[in-house]
Amino acid sequence: MIFRAYVCKHGLVPPGTEKCEAWRLKKWMLALALPEHLLGWPLLMCPLAGLVAVGVGWLI
Repeated sequence: MIFRAYVCKHGLVPPGTEKCEAWRLKKWMLALALPEHLLGWPLLMCPLAGLVAVGVGWLI
């Protein structure tokens, strides 16, 4: 996140992405970061980590 903000602020974009709207910080946050961090982690990764922990507990 810090790297992306620095890159956007200083205009250092990878070649070929100069006119891409998805590279802009606001579009990126709405399209990728918020769904991943608000939905992906709490609804997918946390329960999965809990199941792994229970499985390891049963093996011990």
